[in-house]
Amino acid sequence: MWKSNYTLIILITAFFILGISLYVFLYKHRPVKSFQPTGPVAVVMADGGEEENTHNGSGDIVETVDAKERNVASVSYYDISVCEGREECPTANGEQFDQMGLTFAHKSMEFGTRVQFCLHGRCVTCRGNDRGPYIPGREFDLSYGCAEAIGMVSQGVAEVEWEIVK
Repeated sequence: MWKSNYTLIILITAFFILGISLYVFLYKHRPVKSFQPTGPVAVVMADGGEEENTHNGSGDIVETVDAKERNVASVSYYDISVCEGREECPTANGEQFDQMGLTFAHKSMEFGTRVQFCLHGRCVTCRGNDRGPYIPGREFDLSYGCAEAIGMVSQGVAEVEWEIVK
């Protein structure tokens, strides 16, 4: 009798491990939502190539920025959960927080500053409208929309290249 119970336990354990392995494999190989800009955005050539102008398909001119001189910072993101269920959730500059907006928080940068963030060749330009982050070692808090655009949502925190855009 105990041999059949032992066999059953081994089978259940094997299926459990197989299921977890399959889940991890499929999760790591899932398709990533592509970021579709709604207007002109600054794009960086990952190889640090020369500056040039190009089109993004909708007729808007997209600037390519030289990637040789870049800063690196520890960046996190925040979403609507920071509002803790409140209907009104203003940012430090007074505008309503939009988790899908292309905005960021910084402790001292002037509101309205435009910063380009790049991770693994994916770049997005965001506007400063809030204060933070207040966790030691982090320089920026991106909105969920910015984090999704550069593909860092699953990481939560990432070392990101950044540059102030004029």
